[in-house]
Amino acid sequence: MSLRIMTNITVESANTLLTHLLAELSYPASPQHFQRYGSWVDSEGVRDALTASLRPEVFELFGGAELPKWNEIRDATTHPLPETRGIYLDLIRGLDGRDRLYVGQSKNVAFRISKCHMSFRHRRDNKSLHYFAIDRSKWNNFVVLAVLPPLADPALESRADLVMNVLEMWCALLFRTLQGETLGEWLPAGWVGHGTKGENGMGMVCNWYPLNLKLPLDQGVATFEGGDWMTRLNASEDPLAREYAEGKRELVDKGEKTSVEASLPTPPSVDVPSLLLGAMIGAVAVMFITKRR
Repeated sequence: MSLRIMTNITVESANTLLTHLLAELSYPASPQHFQRYGSWVDSEGVRDALTASLRPEVFELFGGAELPKWNEIRDATTHPLPETRGIYLDLIRGLDGRDRLYVGQSKNVAFRISKCHMSFRHRRDNKSLHYFAIDRSKWNNFVVLAVLPPLADPALESRADLVMNVLEMWCALLFRTLQGETLGEWLPAGWVGHGTKGENGMGMVCNWYPLNLKLPLDQGVATFEGGDWMTRLNASEDPLAREYAEGKRELVDKGEKTSVEASLPTPPSVDVPSLLLGAMIGAVAVMFITKRR
C-alpha cells in the first residue's frame, strides 16, 4: 500500500526557502561554500534568474495535499524533454509500495534522462542509491522542474555552473530529497524534513524517502564517497537505503572496488617478458636484412 504523501509546494514556501538559502550562502559556515558563492550570490539578478527558471507547472502539480497520480505526472512531463540545462525530479514508486524522490541537474536534460538514468547498462556501471531505487521500482516518472536559459549578465553567465548548483539546491530543499541531517542544517528554523509539520506551518509532512546523497552545492568539487554517508544510510528509516549501504559495506569487506575506485583509470599493464621477446625478434630481423644487403 502506498504511503500518503503531502506536498503543498506553494509560491510562498518556495520564495521563503530561496530567501533563506541565498542568505545562508552570503555568509556560509563552510569556507569552501563562501569561496564559491559568497561574493556573488546576493548580487542583483541572481534571485530573478532563479525564480524565472522554475516552471510554474511545479506549483500546479505539487501544490495539492497529496502526491499527483501517475497519469497526472506523465501528462505534466515536458515532451520532448529539453536539450538544455535544467533541474529535474525523479519520482519512484518502489516494489515495496514506498515512494522515493531524487533531484538532479544536467547541461542536457534530455540526454541525461534518456541515455543515462533510463539506460540499464549505465546504471549497472555507475552504482548509486538513485539507481538502486530505480532498479527496484514498479515505475518512475521524471518531471522537469526548472530550465536555466542563457543569462543576460555576462558575469553571471560565466558562473552558470554555480547558478545551476544553487537552483538544484533550492529544488532539493523544496522536495526534501536530501538526507535528514543535511536537511536539518539547511532548512529554516521551524521547518522539517520528514514526518512532522513545521512549527511555523510552512513545513510539510513528507512521507517519501530522499535519494540525494551529495550536496548540490558541492557539484564540481572533487569529493569522494566515504564512510560518513554509509553510516548515515545504515541509520536511515528507509529500508532500501539500509539495504544499499549494507551491500556497499560487503563489497568493501570483500576487498572489491567501490564505485569511486572503479571510476579511477587503471594504469596500463606492462608485460616485461613480451617486451624483451619483441626486442630480440626485432634485432634478429635487422641482422638478417643487413646480411642480405
